Formats: sequence, C-alpha cells, structure tokens
Amino acid sequence: MKPENMLLGRNNEVLLSDFGIALVSQNSLSQSTEDLVIGTMSYMAPEQIQGKPRPASDQYALGVVVYEWISGMKPFNGSYMEIVTQHLSAPPPPLDERALELPHAVQQVVLKALAKDPHQRYKCVQDFANVLEQAFQSKGPAAGMPPPVAVTPQANRTKQPVFTVYPPVDTVPPQQVNQAKRLTNTVEAYNFPIAPSAIPKSAQKLGHGLRRGLKVLAILVVLCGLLVCGLGYAAFHYFSAQNTPVSTAGASAMASDFMQAVSNRNYDQAYNDLGPPVIRDTTRDQFKNQAQSEDSCYGPVTHYTVINAGTPSKGNTLSYRYTITREKLSRPYQLDLTLQQGSSGNWQVTDYNSNVGQTPCG
Repeated sequence: MKPENMLLGRNNEVLLSDFGIALVSQNSLSQSTEDLVIGTMSYMAPEQIQGKPRPASDQYALGVVVYEWISGMKPFNGSYMEIVTQHLSAPPPPLDERALELPHAVQQVVLKALAKDPHQRYKCVQDFANVLEQAFQSKGPAAGMPPPVAVTPQANRTKQPVFTVYPPVDTVPPQQVNQAKRLTNTVEAYNFPIAPSAIPKSAQKLGHGLRRGLKVLAILVVLCGLLVCGLGYAAFHYFSAQNTPVSTAGASAMASDFMQAVSNRNYDQAYNDLGPPVIRDTTRDQFKNQAQSEDSCYGPVTHYTVINAGTPSKGNTLSYRYTITREKLSRPYQLDLTLQQGSSGNWQVTDYNSNVGQTPCG
C-alpha cells in the first residue's frame, strides 16, 4: 500500500489499485531497479522485509502514508540500505506538533501503527482509522505548548483589547548565563585599561603585536585541534566499517520482492530484480515466455515459503531456498535463489534453479 496505488473516484472516495507487490507501470519501465525498489521499500513493514508479511503489514504501510500526508515527508529516507536499516531498527522521527498545530493524540496513534512489532499495532486497519479520526477531532493543544497569558496594554483602561502572548519556550539555561559572565569578566581582566599616554609608543606597539600574535596562536591551536579530531573520527569510522559484517536485510528484501513478483505473475518486475549474469544470457521476452510456459504447464503459484534464508556463499553472495506449491502439481518443489551485492550496495538475483519436473509438459 502506497500513494501511487491510491486513486480518487468520482465522488472523491479513495480507491485502492494494483494489488500486486511493486507492479511496474508503463511510464516507469525506464527507471533504474534501485528507484523502483526504493519506491516500494519506503512503505514496507519490517516483517515484510524479512520475508514474513502478514495483514498487519498493510497497517504499517498505511501508517507511513498517514505520516507522509501529515508532515509532507516519509519517516525514513536515504539510500536503499539506509531505508531498510531504518525500517528494521530506527524509530520514526517525531512529528513537529507545534509547527503542524497537531494534537498530541494524533502522533501517538501514528507511532503505534508504525510499531516494529506487528503485535503492538492495532488489531485491524479499521481500528487504526477510527482512533485516528477521534484523535484529529480532539481539541487538546500540541505537546509542549505553554498556556497563554492575557496581557492588557494599560490596566486603568476598561475598553482596551486583550492580547494573547505566548511566553518563549527556548530560554538560555542558567549554567550558560554563568559561563558567559565568567568569560566576560576574564576578557575584561586581560584588557588592562591603562591610559596610552602613560606607556611609551614603542611599548604600545610591542603590546599590540603580542596580543595579535597570541590571537593568531590561539586560532592555530584551535584549527590543529579540529584537524586532529576530524582525522581521529574518520579513522574510527573507517576501521569500524571494515569490521562490521554485511547486513543481509537488503538481500532478504530483494529475494522477497522477486518471489512476490513471480507469484503475482508480474514478470516485468521480477526481471528488473535480475542481475547482469542472468540478463546477459536471457532477454526480458525470453524470461517472460519461460515463466508463462511454466504457469501453463504446472499451474499458477498458490503458496511459497522460505526454508533457508541468507546462507553465505562464495564472496559477497547469499543463497535462499523456497518451497513452492503450484495448482497442477501434486507436491511442492524447491527453488534456489542466489543473490549478489554489487559495488553500489544493491542486491540482485544472479542465479535461480529448481527441481521441478514432476509432470512433463507436452
């Protein structure tokens, strides 16, 4: 569920379309695979990324749509891998209730729909919609808004307008005020306000030169300190990145997207998930003809289950094994997928094979 699949009817009612997963429209066939996957990934629930979708996944997607509808932006943004990581582990940024004039109850409702654990969301989408409507109708002030104070320009006038003034929220902490006072006293102490006539001109020039030299030296010390800190920070993150294991969340999401596309007979999307090793030997039409021939011979896919997810293989590749049930086959068969991570960090299907062939097609 995403905004691209929501249409307005003649009576301004919202209609859902495209019940396949990440179907490719004609005007998007020229886009890159990364753009297509990111467009769907922005609304994908954590359990769906891990290959375990459930009805609560649609509520999560609708929560992302509501968040974007309220704030004008998605809760999670960035590259493909950044969006996947944020969906799996990062909480959504809180809505700016004061700027949006939003009741605090609305934010609580949206955040519950975006819970990482599907059991912590609402029991059904209808409950989510009902509670959200009640929250919008509440008249409570936004969180953190101080109560208004009534102020009149002159107390002795009876027919003067009353102005509502909100006291400032962001004030300077007392600790910073005390630090500023101490800094001012220190600077004044080193100024030495002595009359220029009491000091020879040569001494005055020497004093000015010393003060200028001290300022330059202080600036150089600060710049060197910043340079050392920056180099240390860069080195720390570089060596940390070298020791960090590669996340398999992106590969799981790509494998799930490929299987859902095949199950829904969306062979254009499935072909977009393929990597160069497959595309070099198989054209789009050949891939679609092969898939349609298997549908005709074995029947459409009625169910599939992942039984071995993310097994490391050679180099930067992972293997996935699925059990697939088709309408015309008497028993399930196995499909093996091999996914490889490219230099840009994107995962693609580089090989697939199955042990189907229980019933010969004539």
